[in-house]
Amino acid sequence: MSKKVTLLVFAVFAFAAVGRLSYKAEAQSGKAAAEKVKAEKSINPEECYQCHYVIKELRANGKHAKVSCVN
Repeated sequence: MSKKVTLLVFAVFAFAAVGRLSYKAEAQSGKAAAEKVKAEKSINPEECYQCHYVIKELRANGKHAKVSCVN
């Protein structure tokens, strides 16, 4: 019975460690996404239109009005 308890305790700790690593990775990706949103706000679309006239036409027609220059 002692081996079963030891194995069970080990399994619980292993799952807890994996869960914690997953949680940390998720938190870090959230920070990266927040930084990306900040970077998107600082781009002037008129600068993009100088080189990408097709995008300007698509945005004027409303087909890509919600797409930012970063994408």
